[in-house]
Amino acid sequence: MRSVLRRAFAVASLVVVSASAAQAQLKVEEIRVDVAGLGLSGGNTMFNAGIPGTVALGVYLNDKIALEPTLGLGYTKPDGGDGSTRISLGVFAPFYLDGDRGRNGLFVAPGVMITKVTDIDAAIDFGADFGYKKAMNDKVSWSAAATLRDGDSYGDSMLGARFGLSVFWR
Repeated sequence: MRSVLRRAFAVASLVVVSASAAQAQLKVEEIRVDVAGLGLSGGNTMFNAGIPGTVALGVYLNDKIALEPTLGLGYTKPDGGDGSTRISLGVFAPFYLDGDRGRNGLFVAPGVMITKVTDIDAAIDFGADFGYKKAMNDKVSWSAAATLRDGDSYGDSMLGARFGLSVFWR
């Protein structure tokens, strides 16, 4: 029952956020590409690197709050095993403590994701990123964040990290 409620909450959250953004006719101001990530869960260590990895679009509601629809793609092929494909879709809502529209400073970003892996039922996961962004110039920033994830995909909660680059066109 708990899993059904989580799935319903996650789908409802994605629909409400998408409808709200469409109704307000907000404009995408940023694209973030996470190029490396690390995860620790249940004694397992996972490292991923690649482009695009995870892609997020920054839709700013004001100077401090954004919505970031995210899309993640991945392929894993263990030694001697069959490969699996992963696709995830989610939304995070970063709050920038410095109010710099996502260019610089500390942030916290709670979110929800739906993940589908080959031959496994879709999973609903919740989490938050706690990180820092630093502008490299007027149009590019880098970001690093500690991540916490929990939900259907994990036996134990996962602690991790991610590193990404953002491009702004405003």
